Amino acid sequence: MAYDRPSFYLTFGGPLYPSASQHEQWQTGVRFTSQTGHLLDEYLGALQAISIADILEDCTQLIHGDLLAGLTWSPVVGIEWAKLVVLDVDGTYAGAPKLQEQTAALGSGGVTMLPPQCAAVVSTWSGNTFGRANRGRCYLPAPSSWLASALVTDPRPSVTQTNYLRDAFRTWLGQVAGEISTVGLPTFPAIMSSLGTGTTNPIIRVSAGRVIDTMRSRRSSLDEAYVWATYP
Repeated sequence: MAYDRPSFYLTFGGPLYPSASQHEQWQTGVRFTSQTGHLLDEYLGALQAISIADILEDCTQLIHGDLLAGLTWSPVVGIEWAKLVVLDVDGTYAGAPKLQEQTAALGSGGVTMLPPQCAAVVSTWSGNTFGRANRGRCYLPAPSSWLASALVTDPRPSVTQTNYLRDAFRTWLGQVAGEISTVGLPTFPAIMSSLGTGTTNPIIRVSAGRVIDTMRSRRSSLDEAYVWATYP
């Protein structure tokens, strides 16, 4: 199995509850690629022209709540780094990635926060109904403004807050897409599958779900701290 072309893979993230547990981190990522026919060396050359510092600034604006008034993350959520790497068709790193780090920029919202295994989900879609590489997901820490909008009669975040996340992510995606696309190698956000001969589709729809999800991998990494009692 292999992808049908090389790609850029952008990941970014930072700490969760940094005062309580420095080891807790969150991260998410999106792929960017070009039309077929471009060689791996073209991606590696384009990487040198891309400013990872500007990309980290875009990511910081998203988590700090600067892209859309009304959508905020708690100050226990931070954005600390962004990394861009070229992936070969076998999915492995092709050369060294570009990495930019900063002192964690914390969210500007209320301190109320769900446990770190809970996440908001942004879904991406190619617009196609059938076939491969049609849908993708990005997990983000649940915004604190989501919690404030939930009701006793409906414990989900409001439609307004959910749409705020959708719109902020869409704005962010457009910003970083502009940073990554170059004159020599025009690229687009993509959903990619390595099954069979590989399939690539551009992202043309973005949405956010109202049901707060659970990241099983993060849930499994937390210490339950069981204290057993004898019975009877």
